[in-house]
Amino acid sequence: MGKGDQRSKRGKRIAGTYGVSRPRTKLTERGPATVASKPAKKAAKKNVSAATAKASAKKATAKAKATGGDDLTKIEGIGPKVKEVLTEAGLGTFADVAKTEAAKIEEILVSANSRYKMFDPTSWPQQAQLAADGKWDELKTLQEELDGGKAK
Repeated sequence: MGKGDQRSKRGKRIAGTYGVSRPRTKLTERGPATVASKPAKKAAKKNVSAATAKASAKKATAKAKATGGDDLTKIEGIGPKVKEVLTEAGLGTFADVAKTEAAKIEEILVSANSRYKMFDPTSWPQQAQLAADGKWDELKTLQEELDGGKAK
């Protein structure tokens, strides 16, 4: 007997539903497994693994793009998800963000997902320019004046 299997009042074994909510059936009612179903299962498993491989390859390329640029999360108001969106849009470095207008950045965010409407990228190009120039002290003082990337 496997984990979750039980015996009925008559002593016959009933397949358990360990971790699965489905109606219980007796093993005798199931019938023998057919040989034709095994190759079909293998083919389905191959299709699933191919889809999984494509998804993991897509994630790997996105991760490679993300690691190739600057750490945009040092800009006040940009978190990991926004960084991901900007990197996919081709704004992976501080210089790229500095060259882009705030309205264009806002368009990129909203086109990615409507939940990014709440972000205000008006100060991001200025912060990115300071970071690209290596003026970290000036960036720090600017960020102290900001609240989540917005002017207080």
